[in-house]
Amino acid sequence: MKKDIVILGINVGENANHSLAHDGGACLQIGNKIVGAIAEERITRQKYCGGYSHAVNHLLKQANLTINNVDIVAVSCYGCEAKMENIGDLGFPDTCKVVLVPSHHLSHACSAYYPSKYKEALVLVADNEGNILGSKIYDDMWKNPMERLSLYWGENSSIELLERDMDQEDEISLGELYANFTKYVGFKTYLNAGKTMALASFGDSMKYDDVRLIELLENGKIKCPMRNNYWNSSEEIIRYFSEYGYELPQQRDPSKESEVGIWQDLASAVQHQLEEALLHKIRYWSNKTGCRSLCLAGGVALNCVANRRILDETPIERMYVQPNCGDQGQGLGNVLYVWYSVLRNSEPVEILGSGVYLGGEYSEQDCLDAISKFEGKIIYRVSNSVIDETAKYLSEGKIIGWFQGRSEWGPRALGNRSILADPRKEEMKDYINNAVKHREGFRPFAPIVPLDDATNYFDVSAPCPSMTIVAYTKKSAYDLIPAVVHVDGTARLQTVEEKDNPRMYDLLKRFSTYSGVPVLINTSFNDNNEPIVETPFDAINSFLRTELDMLIIGDIIIERSAK
Repeated sequence: MKKDIVILGINVGENANHSLAHDGGACLQIGNKIVGAIAEERITRQKYCGGYSHAVNHLLKQANLTINNVDIVAVSCYGCEAKMENIGDLGFPDTCKVVLVPSHHLSHACSAYYPSKYKEALVLVADNEGNILGSKIYDDMWKNPMERLSLYWGENSSIELLERDMDQEDEISLGELYANFTKYVGFKTYLNAGKTMALASFGDSMKYDDVRLIELLENGKIKCPMRNNYWNSSEEIIRYFSEYGYELPQQRDPSKESEVGIWQDLASAVQHQLEEALLHKIRYWSNKTGCRSLCLAGGVALNCVANRRILDETPIERMYVQPNCGDQGQGLGNVLYVWYSVLRNSEPVEILGSGVYLGGEYSEQDCLDAISKFEGKIIYRVSNSVIDETAKYLSEGKIIGWFQGRSEWGPRALGNRSILADPRKEEMKDYINNAVKHREGFRPFAPIVPLDDATNYFDVSAPCPSMTIVAYTKKSAYDLIPAVVHVDGTARLQTVEEKDNPRMYDLLKRFSTYSGVPVLINTSFNDNNEPIVETPFDAINSFLRTELDMLIIGDIIIERSAK
């Protein structure tokens, strides 16, 4: 019998300050099946960390393989020219053939197009930056011509580049512009861009409408006219706004100043102009090609508010957003590139776990072993009716850590490593933000709902399984589920089908019998500034550090010991 080929996907690279690039991880393909994928941070417990060694070891152990079973290592790089000499010794044995994906953005494109199952589609990749184009000219990475926004055409099993934009020397990309404003309004790093998106809903996007952050040019082209002052981007924002007659303050210090007022308006301004730039680009190419299907990847694709406007305000009728669209998703893109472009396979690749439940799964004995490490701090029992008991506890106002099955691959908790709560009381949002998540009070929580109930509460016309597109909450539902309705009436919705996550589906239906609504608050199971929990030990540790009322691991119900 012919042996199934084993392909391992990883990503490497350096940031502008020559530190290890963020968002490392790995993906494992056996034959035509993606059998696992996990971020490095889930194992090391260092949020956003780069690297791949822990992720690789985890995936191989889970598949009962060793590194000697791997045939091909598919690797992409970041922040340099895409050349083998730039990736160094990866530490794999000579029996593993190393294949370099020739473009960071191409890896992103593969990760979005092939899982979409569209026969043909436009594929838009937008992020901070990818590879240096051509030969390196400047020591400062960002000054070089770079991948910043790329558009591809996917058809059957091939992907071809249609256009690069914002790729000249010293340009600012859409991702970098948004990152610069994220830092300026007080959120420190581009990795907190989601906070800027949430804050934008409180501001007036028209207050600085005369300040052109992004120019919309002919033929769908776009350009950021600001200087690329990478090391002092906040000073460049202040300087640029002064050209329009505005005197802006110094970068916000969150320890001394709240995010209200001007900071909300600035977040709203950059959010609105980002949306307009994406609409401009996509309208042009959709009209030019006649294509009505779109795939999105790259960090900008995490902007679920912009994604909704794309569906509402362009000719696009079908859109697939790679759930793990940041650089953690490169491992998937890399193995798919090898499968279709190097090995020339036409057989479709199957992604197990509904495309997202690809991380670790732990036996009941694993869970009991973890529990034994917290003797005296917790009590536990095994339930014969865990769905019913959990639903009842939630309806009584309990906040529950929910740990089930394989962990999610990507930045969102999608019902297997989640904190769940009742959305019927508005104050629940503030309590979880303050006492459980220890984060800013303006940040919203996502609702999770069975797909067959979704239209009773939200304006949604297609499944939203991965929180990649916001939905508008129906006015009739505002008073029913106020804790999951953002200030602008939107919700970062997750819909669940029984075939994808039967246990979560059953829990939602059972909760409805107690509460009258099949909707729960669903937020990631982690404390502020830590990765989502991966193992039973992580879950118990996080439970004890927060104000969660209970922890459910499989059928095991865990509470704190009486003091």
